[in-house]
Amino acid sequence: MNIDQFIQRARLLLDHEQHARAEEELNQALAAAPDHAEAHALMALCLSKNKDRWRDATTFAERAVHLAPDQPFGFVALARLLDLRNHLPEALAAVDQALALNPYLTPAHALRAGILLQLKRYQECLEAAETGLSIEPDDDSCGSLRTMALERLGRTTDALGEAQRSLAHNPDSSSSHSSMGWALLNSGQYRAAQESFREALRLDPTNEFARAGMINALKNDRFIFRQVYKFYTWMGRMSGNMQWVIILSIFFGQKILGQLAANNPALAPWITPIIHTIIAFCLLTWIANPLFETFLRFHPMGRFLLSRKEKWASNVIGGIIAGSILWGIIFGYLAHDATVGYLFFIAGLVLTIPASLCFRVDEGWPLLVSIAAACILLLMFMTAFVAGPLGLVPLALVLKLISFYFIAILVYSFAGNALLMANVRQ
Repeated sequence: MNIDQFIQRARLLLDHEQHARAEEELNQALAAAPDHAEAHALMALCLSKNKDRWRDATTFAERAVHLAPDQPFGFVALARLLDLRNHLPEALAAVDQALALNPYLTPAHALRAGILLQLKRYQECLEAAETGLSIEPDDDSCGSLRTMALERLGRTTDALGEAQRSLAHNPDSSSSHSSMGWALLNSGQYRAAQESFREALRLDPTNEFARAGMINALKNDRFIFRQVYKFYTWMGRMSGNMQWVIILSIFFGQKILGQLAANNPALAPWITPIIHTIIAFCLLTWIANPLFETFLRFHPMGRFLLSRKEKWASNVIGGIIAGSILWGIIFGYLAHDATVGYLFFIAGLVLTIPASLCFRVDEGWPLLVSIAAACILLLMFMTAFVAGPLGLVPLALVLKLISFYFIAILVYSFAGNALLMANVRQ
């Protein structure tokens, strides 16, 4: 069998998701021709399916580029690997190089649009997807990305139109159905969105985009979670800098309201409920996902949608909430003071913030930082609200720890947003 036959067989096996067999064919190809650039590029794409082998895959892609710098396939393979490893600026540079060599590669335009979507450069994402569609009007990936870009730009009507067009051309495409689902969801038609996501999952049970969409569509059946989802969607359309402006505005806004209430007692009865509502909503935005995932455990379809990580998150958050309620009741009863019970309940409840963050951040240093911070906060809680009431710690120290604890939770909630926005390179 000559080198071209090995390559052809490997391509066919990759198309059918038979990566182990494709790797065998490519190993034989590379044994016969160690400097075959296309074989290196295909090997990179083959190994990219295994997260533990991404570094090796990147090496193969870089070798393909070195062997054939005038051919686009090596740059496309390298861009895909860099995208997977969250090296987004470098991935964009690689795919731009591929398109400079061949501007008519529709998959490269789709890849470029996907990278720009992650970078929140939505207008450029839309333009890249439209360029791909101008070359190949029925391309599934470009159609889905155009839908997402339109939705992120706030053009929900256009997003629905694009989703319908894409679905008409690709009625058996899981990607097209999931894009339709997201367009319907973000236009407020969450019941219709559930049907689209259900069909997408029927066509491809491994479609993570559709699974996440179905969970969000089920959330929107509940009024409170619907409001949180609208907030998430609104924030998601903002740039990273604008998100920080909004977060800081909320923080300083409630501080200003608090000061206004303190200086004007007559206004306090009106301002205090507003402050409590803001704080409650901010807390809910942290714990809404795992809290709803707890409810999904009892939903006839929902329990099949949750990943193992999401189930663990729901268990932990549900346990903290239940424990906080019990803790507040016990100490309120022992102290014969409802205010004490409320304080203990709130002190336990805010532990849901660091706990939920541990399940939401990317793996790597953000996860390590969030776990370390959560452990420190838990230790402060145990000292102030467990050892203190039992008389194991001096009262003066307990009072200081209580103050430090709530300040630390506040600081952590802002630091947590930075951890959530962090892009971890792998």
